[in-house]
Amino acid sequence: MLVFNKGLDGFFHSMIPARLRETLSVTSATYVRVRALSIILVSVTLIIASSSAIMAIVHGLFHPQLLKNDIVSGIAVLLLLLQTTLFYRFNNYWISGLAFTNFYFLVIAVLLILSGGYDAPSKTTLLTCPMIAFLIGGRQEGFQNTLITLSFGLGLMLLKQIEFALPDIFHDEDPYVIFSVNWTISILIIVACIMVYETELQKSHTLQKKSSAKPGNKLDNLLDALMPPVLREALSADSAGYVRVRTLSMMLSVATLISALMTIVLVVIHFLFYKDQLKYDLVVFVISLAFGLQTWFFYKVNNFWISSLVLCYFYFIVVLLLVSLNGGYDSSMMILLVMCPIAFFMLGGIQQGIQNAIFVILLGLFFAIMKSMGLEFVNFFHDSRPLLTYGISFVITTVCISVCILEYDTQLQKRN
Repeated sequence: MLVFNKGLDGFFHSMIPARLRETLSVTSATYVRVRALSIILVSVTLIIASSSAIMAIVHGLFHPQLLKNDIVSGIAVLLLLLQTTLFYRFNNYWISGLAFTNFYFLVIAVLLILSGGYDAPSKTTLLTCPMIAFLIGGRQEGFQNTLITLSFGLGLMLLKQIEFALPDIFHDEDPYVIFSVNWTISILIIVACIMVYETELQKSHTLQKKSSAKPGNKLDNLLDALMPPVLREALSADSAGYVRVRTLSMMLSVATLISALMTIVLVVIHFLFYKDQLKYDLVVFVISLAFGLQTWFFYKVNNFWISSLVLCYFYFIVVLLLVSLNGGYDSSMMILLVMCPIAFFMLGGIQQGIQNAIFVILLGLFFAIMKSMGLEFVNFFHDSRPLLTYGISFVITTVCISVCILEYDTQLQKRN
């Protein structure tokens, strides 16, 4: 039975199948994965079932001829319900976890292939695959899924580049409605995954305070080394503040490194093949320089609060400006917005993360509504290659999501 009066941790605990809830130790790695699987199975099933029901109602009221398209989503919902039922019936978390993560990726991949591939308005859902794989399957499965997701996404781009047309079984649907539904689903699934991690993270600190913390592994020690020495020595290693500071250090380092590498890559590509586009590289260089200055400022001043606010809002505002100046809905950089809620969650906690997630959902819906009304944003980067821009944005977003989830997973390993 679900419990609503014992906080988020108690509610999530009550979602675990009764037999596993009674037999598993709350300090074990298996408990973390079982609880994550329970929450994600139920959440994803409810989110997709709700969106499918809404679409079916809309079709029934206004477009009866499109009801045939709801068969695909109906089958997906039934399979999700079957997996959830089997998990709660037989309590085999290993088989259920493996089946769900693979099923989830395959369903998204097949739907994208049958929806036009690169031109599908539901591409954002692909980014949720590595998060779910990390959360349920652990680090190894998360890395594997990240590589598969990257390969699949870049493969769709390659097919677009060579003008290989994929079928679109939903061609008679409104693309802006499909985008809006899938954009909302993607952000909600990301929020569900991060809330599981955040809750487990807070619980792990409570457990660590009651017992001696175990020494970290090589990756853990590397992430510790990224922290400013002053803060690393001043903060307790089992405190939430220590984790936030370490996360900020990791984010700033990765942002500076990736933006610098992208600047070099773009300059080289444009210099060799598209010299007329070298002027656009100045924007990427300025962004890279800004990340570098933020990193320097953080290590110089050692103020987590100021640096975290600057990083979150700088990234959010810069991406929003780039999307707006690159055509809004048609922008090949829209996918970068997905990282915003993750950054706010990891640096500001659950409340700030949820607030930003709602805002990002509304932004995506706003761009889609504006496009559907014929009100388009001016594209100041009209000479750029959208496929190249999207490819870079897709790689950056996928890698950054995996790095962020790796930081969460590294913290959770300490409690086992």
